[in-house]
Amino acid sequence: MLCHSDYSSQEIAAYLAFSSHSRSCSQFRASFGCTPTEYRKRHFRRKWTQPGHDPIPSGPGRPDTQPD
Repeated sequence: MLCHSDYSSQEIAAYLAFSSHSRSCSQFRASFGCTPTEYRKRHFRRKWTQPGHDPIPSGPGRPDTQPD
């Protein structure tokens, strides 16, 4: 969820039924060696920003495509 959504770590903790945000951060750090914020900075939508990879196909409806 941290990599592919705009939900805050607090919203994710609530969704996953942690008793508190600080408890979820402690568990996350124990598992991944960094805070949820640090993890998101490193991995957020990383696949979408690789050179040559365009997540939105060409064609009508594309935000940067003007109709002919």
